[in-house]
Amino acid sequence: MHEHDYVHRDLKPENFVIGLDKEENIIYLIDFGLSKKYKDSKGDHILYKEGKSILGTVRYVSIYTHLGIEQSRRDDIESLGYILIYLAKGVLPWQGLKAKTQKERYKLIMNKKIENKPEILCNGLPDAFSQFFEYARGIQFNEKPDYGYLKGLFVRTLSKINYQNDSIFDWCKHIKPVDLYQNHIPKYNMLDIIKKLESLVKNEEKASQEE
Repeated sequence: MHEHDYVHRDLKPENFVIGLDKEENIIYLIDFGLSKKYKDSKGDHILYKEGKSILGTVRYVSIYTHLGIEQSRRDDIESLGYILIYLAKGVLPWQGLKAKTQKERYKLIMNKKIENKPEILCNGLPDAFSQFFEYARGIQFNEKPDYGYLKGLFVRTLSKINYQNDSIFDWCKHIKPVDLYQNHIPKYNMLDIIKKLESLVKNEEKASQEE
């Protein structure tokens, strides 16, 4: 989405769906009702604004969104981080908070997100999670996230346990290795992926320096 100049603005587990039958190893992103272009007709990044209403699912919105700041790519990244924590732990620290009004509840959730520094929020999980959040919360409003770096954090974690991505996930019932071969979906070795990601990051850094 970001490559096509859009931010989703409502990332949550419910908006990721799994394909059927031979496509059950494909995860689709849906529900673009709140999506918005982060570049104008001239290709320039939209302007920084404050005083915006909260948009999205409060459980997963970024701290910047709570603060009323216009959403950009960094907010999708932070929301994705909360989704990863939720899927890994099954719960987020601000779930179930009670308040007299919606406004008070939103403020309690925001305070919880601020209080939970990356090392606290990601306690018990591999370092990749806390490193993800440390990076995500430092992205500037109009900055392009380093997607290669973020992916690489988890790829390297998987490589440490000698995990190989065969694109056959736990829920796959209809897909077999032969199907993957026939559909030309490659079976990657984690070390190969790491090398490709590192090369990608280096190329992006080189391109950034040239700019």
